[in-house]
Amino acid sequence: AGPTTAGAGGALGAGAAFASAVPYIAGALALFSAKDALFGRKLQDTSITGTLGGSAGFTGSTEQFFKGGLFRSNKTTTEALGADVTSPIASAATAIRDQVQKYAVALGLPVEQIAGYTEAIKFSTKGLTAEQIQTKLQESLAGFGEKLAGTLNAELAPFAASGEKAGDTLARLATSIAGVNPVLQQLGLRVFDIATAGAAAASQLAQQFGGLEQFAQVSASYYAAYYSQAERAAAATQSITDTLAEVGLALPTTRDEFRKLVTA
Repeated sequence: AGPTTAGAGGALGAGAAFASAVPYIAGALALFSAKDALFGRKLQDTSITGTLGGSAGFTGSTEQFFKGGLFRSNKTTTEALGADVTSPIASAATAIRDQVQKYAVALGLPVEQIAGYTEAIKFSTKGLTAEQIQTKLQESLAGFGEKLAGTLNAELAPFAASGEKAGDTLARLATSIAGVNPVLQQLGLRVFDIATAGAAAASQLAQQFGGLEQFAQVSASYYAAYYSQAERAAAATQSITDTLAEVGLALPTTRDEFRKLVTA
C-alpha cells in the first residue's frame, strides 16, 4: 500500500530499538578503561567506532587511547563489541535503510546505491552517561538516514521545499503520492505518475487542502455524498480484487470462500 506518513525525524531518525544496548556499552567502557591503570598510563579518551549499513547493519568496536608518560609510550587498545550491543544497533540501521528504500520505490527511484551504502562512525564516550551515549548513537543513526536519503539528492533536489533536507523531501514526496493516488483512483480520476514530478504534484494538491489528512477527510466526505452505495461497493470490490491479485489470489465469489480466505 506504500509508505505511511512520516517525516525524516521519525522514519529516518529512528533508533530507539538499540536503547537496550547502552548499559552494555557503558559497562564495557568502564571495564576496558581500567586495564592499564597499573602500568603508568593515563586514559586520555574512549570512543566507539564502527560502520553502519551494508549486509551486517552495524559492526563496531570500543577504542581506548592511553597517554604514556616519561617511561611509557602511548597505547591504543581496540576490542570488538559483542552481539548484545551490535544487534540492536544493526536492527535500527537496517530499519532506517528499509524505510528509505520503501520511499524510493514509491517514487520509482533506483535503490541499488541505498542497499550497499555504508557510513563510518566514531565518537568519544569519555565521561558520558549511558543516556548521553544513547543520544550520540541516535545522532549517528539519524545522520546515517539523512545521508542515505542524500544518495537520491540529484532526483530530489529540484522538488525540495525551502529549508528541507533530503530526508524530509523524500518522506514528503513518497507519503504524498501514496496518500493521494488511491483517493484519485477511487474517485475515478487520473492518478499522478509514479515519479518525483508526479509526487511533487500530489504534494501540492494535498497542501491545497491543508495537508494529507485534510485531503483524505474532504475526499471521503465528497465520496460519501456524491457516489451511490452501489458505486462505492463496486469500487471497494475492485480495490480488494486488485490487492489480492498483487499476492496471487482471487476475490472469493461466496461468503464461505471469503471466510476461508480470512481465517486461512
